[in-house]
Amino acid sequence: MSDVKITGLNMIRDGKPITSGAVYLASFNCEVRGFALFGCMLVKTPKNGFTANAPRIDGPDGRHRAVVVIDPALRHEVTMAAREIYRLMGGTEAEWVKQEPDNGSATQNIELKRKNM
Repeated sequence: MSDVKITGLNMIRDGKPITSGAVYLASFNCEVRGFALFGCMLVKTPKNGFTANAPRIDGPDGRHRAVVVIDPALRHEVTMAAREIYRLMGGTEAEWVKQEPDNGSATQNIELKRKNM
């Protein structure tokens, strides 16, 4: 059973790259291991990967992340759960998939490869 439940997702149509080159694809809410997070972002990275950003809050020193996910496996699970809902809703920017290593080595980098359409 997954530790992540997407409870709402709003697609961002025609998202434009921000300064870093990343593109916001959707905002979403989720429940993760007993916590409810509102206002997370599904992001396409400059290298055509995906990540999920935790909600931002306004503070005295500007905007910053209210929550930081320090477990890479959990962050990946949140990202993939949001990406799947985004795709089911007709999102067209989530066509990148992992390519499995040829030699089965756990240390080999996994490349992202564009899915044939």
